[in-house]
Amino acid sequence: MPLMPPQTSTDAAIDQARSDILARIDQAADRSGHPPAQLIAVSKVQPDGRIAAALQVGQTIFGEDRVQEAQSRGGET
Repeated sequence: MPLMPPQTSTDAAIDQARSDILARIDQAADRSGHPPAQLIAVSKVQPDGRIAAALQVGQTIFGEDRVQEAQSRGGET
């Protein structure tokens, strides 16, 4: 399923920040000779709209420190 372009300024900001971080991860991997690390977004205390925006732009791995919070957001335990 193709990703949709960002719809709001929040989506665009999250998309830009994610792209910048992924570029830095790729650069570090190139310098070190190691494969790129995976980006884990920390969703703790973030509103559902921001998590939805991150999902919209392709972020699929999230870290949560409370099982109940992850479950309420549809996360696997």
